Amino acid sequence: MVLEPRARVGAETGLQGGRATAMSSTQRGSSIQDRTRAAIVEAAAVAFGRTGASAKLDDVAEAAGVSRATVYRYFSSRDELLEALVDEAYQEVVQRVRDANIEDVPFVEALARVTRAAALTADHFVFLHNDALPRYQHHLDDEYESRMIELFRRGQKEGLLRQDVPTIWLRTVFRAIVTEALYHGLDVQLSAEDIAPLVVSQFMHGASAAAAPTSG
Repeated sequence: MVLEPRARVGAETGLQGGRATAMSSTQRGSSIQDRTRAAIVEAAAVAFGRTGASAKLDDVAEAAGVSRATVYRYFSSRDELLEALVDEAYQEVVQRVRDANIEDVPFVEALARVTRAAALTADHFVFLHNDALPRYQHHLDDEYESRMIELFRRGQKEGLLRQDVPTIWLRTVFRAIVTEALYHGLDVQLSAEDIAPLVVSQFMHGASAAAAPTSG
């Protein structure tokens, strides 16, 4: 599997409106450092999210387009890099769920929005839900899980989901479907808009042929 993070270390020149803009040496240095750090963290999401605990810092360095020594200049250890990745992943995933306004739309649409939010974060979501990696505590975890549990409770109260199973079971099954769908989507390059209806249909109706959407 080819590891291709969304961010890689770019050129040193800032671009604005298609034209190069002058930058002071201090600004340029800071900008390069920020981009390098971002590229390393993004590459870590790809490497650890898709490969799991077996991923090495060499994999991260190669995906980021930097040397292993450069990785260590920004992160003194593997754990420090993983902690930085956990923070960035939670920030992005939770913000996208907040922006989805799932409380304001019908339940099924809310499921689709949550799925699209996960798909748009792709490697970050997959990383956070990779059971082969150690769990890192984060202050946003409680907010994220609270939003998800409340969503599935709403589905039960509205009679759209089974009430004879615990809410946490529904949450766990949905998360598993989304995670595996994203793994597949990353491999075959499905968009968030492609993934969302597939996940919602699978969760709401299972794999029954009768549940498949009809065309035309």
